[in-house]
Amino acid sequence: MKPASSLRVFLLLLFISPIAQSAEIQPRIIGGQPADNGEWPATVGLLTKATVDAIVSGTAVDANGNIIPANQANFFAQFCGGSLITAKWVLTAAHCVDNINNPADVLALTGATDLLVAGTRMVVTNIIVHPNWNPANNDSDIALLELAQNATTPAQTIPLFVADPVVGTTATVVGWGARNFDNSDPLNPISNDFPAILEEVEVPVVAQSTCNAVYGGGITNNMICAGFSFGTKDSCQGDSGGPLMALQGGLYKQIGIVSFGSGCALPDAYGVYTRVDEFSGWVTSFTGTTGGSSGGGDDGGGGAISWLLLPLSLFVFLRRRFRL
Repeated sequence: MKPASSLRVFLLLLFISPIAQSAEIQPRIIGGQPADNGEWPATVGLLTKATVDAIVSGTAVDANGNIIPANQANFFAQFCGGSLITAKWVLTAAHCVDNINNPADVLALTGATDLLVAGTRMVVTNIIVHPNWNPANNDSDIALLELAQNATTPAQTIPLFVADPVVGTTATVVGWGARNFDNSDPLNPISNDFPAILEEVEVPVVAQSTCNAVYGGGITNNMICAGFSFGTKDSCQGDSGGPLMALQGGLYKQIGIVSFGSGCALPDAYGVYTRVDEFSGWVTSFTGTTGGSSGGGDDGGGGAISWLLLPLSLFVFLRRRFRL
């Protein structure tokens, strides 16, 4: 089910919050497919609390004056992704949350595949943006969100990938971002193709030198790239903060965090992700661990919760969604 694009545009104009002050274009999955229910249980949706409250209270209406059904609150409020690395900590992109002054303004949706069905909205009590986050070149695009309570099943945790994945490694990126490229005009109904069901797509890890050639030398050691030289498959607007994952030791582990790219799914314009292995010490300093260590299959590699831009000739977009 995909609500009419006019609803998204209306809410975009109606609920302007600190989470959506930027007019940047943001990421989504292109060339992928819907995930099976419960397939990636470590995936988290970040929600604008003001939007959720307005819809749940029955005070939010669409462009035609009709009250928006309460079960669509998560759909309209979701603006970025994340991953559950412990029962109480969410990993996401710094650019998703760097302008949020009050953690209470954002909710973390855990245990959901379909934004219209199930999932648990978790209160966020703390937002920690990496001190080296640099919006000028997108370096150190990583942040942690602390939850008020432990997430519970069906949510699961995912461990971080250890060391660098081999070039060509097949990785999977997931998100609720839009599924088309031209999202530069929010009034274009064709561009606002946001899925309610989590999308997934497989992309190969690309050599640092290959990616740097595309991005004019702006790919730092804190970044990793994935995609095809011919394009067609990529993360994009709205997928920001979500996980890039690959198998290691029989488990899916997180390689990267959706960060930015030159357009989406364009030829020789790979998706750029925060390289999480470079930040394992920083993550551990707050969480005490780098994620769950049991589970497997297409489940995000999680263990049971109980135990726990660059100056280019092409436009470079951070991949945060401003859908409210």
